[in-house]
Amino acid sequence: MESFTDGVQQLCQMYRGVEGFCLPEQCLSIQNFISAHPEIRVIGEIGFNVGMSAASMLAIRPEAEVWSFDLFINHYSQMQHASVEKHFPKRLRLIMGDSTVTVPAFQQLVKEPCFDFVFVDGGHVDPVPRLDIQNMLKLLKPGGFLCVDDYCEAFGHEGVIEAYDEAVANGQIKTLSHEYADNRGWVFAQKLS
Repeated sequence: MESFTDGVQQLCQMYRGVEGFCLPEQCLSIQNFISAHPEIRVIGEIGFNVGMSAASMLAIRPEAEVWSFDLFINHYSQMQHASVEKHFPKRLRLIMGDSTVTVPAFQQLVKEPCFDFVFVDGGHVDPVPRLDIQNMLKLLKPGGFLCVDDYCEAFGHEGVIEAYDEAVANGQIKTLSHEYADNRGWVFAQKLS
């Protein structure tokens, strides 16, 4: 598994600067968070793109599964999906389409919160971040964990920061940590109800 984790780090460097890339520091941060919480088994993700976050989450726990919602419009996404699926067979479920439509449709199918951890890295312009966070919170189990990417001025000023802060102000989540690398930021939180 170590060679695959090294491969994820190489992907981070190769796709650095490509829309939707994940910094090596962020992949490691997510892995450390999941390692510290053994109750995390079923993960929901908005934004597969290159697959670095999904691969990072799957690499840390052999019984974990990731449900990823993505537009799947980039040419490299299909190749990367095949690579992640090869290394983690039957543990990655990809739901293609607009997350503001597919996540509520998925919720109608499952009826109850099913995720222990959700990672939101979708659209950055309001209302998409607000809809993504609110829809994923409906699928997150009480006491479950949320990570929102691009909680920073450089990338989150058009809606991500406001959407996250609104969920905090409404008493839906509490912030556990806010992390930075380069000009990127992400935040970990816990669902309160």
